Amino acid sequence: MRVWTRNDILGLAAVGATLLVGLSAFFVPEVRYLLRLERRPLPVPQSQQTSSPLPSPPAPVAAQSNESPAVYGEPANTIAEVRNRHHVAPMREAESGETLSEVPPGSFGFAYAVLVVHLSESPEKIPLDAHGTFMDLEMHKLADGHSEVVAYVGPETLERLRHGLRPGEQLTVYTKAWKDAPNLVAIPFPRIQCQRDRMLEPDKRDQLYAVDCRAR
Repeated sequence: MRVWTRNDILGLAAVGATLLVGLSAFFVPEVRYLLRLERRPLPVPQSQQTSSPLPSPPAPVAAQSNESPAVYGEPANTIAEVRNRHHVAPMREAESGETLSEVPPGSFGFAYAVLVVHLSESPEKIPLDAHGTFMDLEMHKLADGHSEVVAYVGPETLERLRHGLRPGEQLTVYTKAWKDAPNLVAIPFPRIQCQRDRMLEPDKRDQLYAVDCRAR
């Protein structure tokens, strides 16, 4: 029987240690780093250790329009039809000369076309008269207080009023019906601004006023 010497035991221990180191090189990261079998990972900078979430995109802003709605006209066959529809009665004689803001709701009167133009920026200050002439536009003050101008327009203008005039579009209204403007229509008075009045004599006998305005 062989007797193990001290050198044999030390040699066997060295082989065992070598095997242990070899095996640990595959499983222990620190040993792999020591034997240069694997590179130690670089440290992560402090600023990158926690990732901040990306900012959310701004919510879409709904498109807004400051443009006024279209201006529509209310056609009628006769002046009596418009008055009945608006439930207005003639203003009293004693109220002649009162302004549009002063006459009672549910009444109608007549405004001198020249003053409609000159007081266009302050329509509530336009004086009304109980009786109309070829120089006047009929004004209705409805029960809710809003006002309508009743006038005559040409076929092309009537069609545009049916579809709605955009702010700034031009139109001409007339104090009386004539061959170029036979159509009766009621228009919300605050929605138009009148800029010029013109006296016409279509057949050299009759007279009427044309009032050039624009939608607003």
